[in-house]
Amino acid sequence: MPLTDLRKEAVFTMMEMLVLDKKKHDRKSFTCGNAPLDKFLKEQANKAEHEDRSRTKVLINSKIPTQIIGFYTLGYGEIPKAPAESRLAKYPHPLPVLILGRMGVDLKFQGKRVGEQLLLDAIFQVARMKLEKLTTIPVIGLVIDAKDDEVKSFYQKYEFTVMDENVDPLRLWLPAATCAEIYLKATS
Repeated sequence: MPLTDLRKEAVFTMMEMLVLDKKKHDRKSFTCGNAPLDKFLKEQANKAEHEDRSRTKVLINSKIPTQIIGFYTLGYGEIPKAPAESRLAKYPHPLPVLILGRMGVDLKFQGKRVGEQLLLDAIFQVARMKLEKLTTIPVIGLVIDAKDDEVKSFYQKYEFTVMDENVDPLRLWLPAATCAEIYLKATS
């Protein structure tokens, strides 16, 4: 099933993507099996939000709104140059991007395409920035630093490509124009 068809699945009809609210969302019960991700959500996400370093969004079931099914973080960043296949490849200055810094799915929900739902929402954020000019600062794409080859393969299934194999084979990106295409296909 294509990523753009994901929101139509029955399992996601009661789901909502919200900005993390420490007063409403139960961070203590969340466990994804990755200690650094669990620690970030439980102990650091709220501070990162408060300090405007990143925004954490959580996926919840509207019938159990305190339970966090999964989360991801986005923050601004820059890349020293655009990938070779980009139309901006010859641009000599750093370029703005959104960075998908962390993403985790609670163990109870793993294997149910929740990671794809989280990724789709992050892609939509970039698309809306491009199409709707939601911010005064544009970005040229979404960047991910995969932790290993397995994670890299997950993102490559969704059109992410390696930025520069010689510099960092685990740094991937999805151009903002591609994010916009995915968004328009999913919402039409």
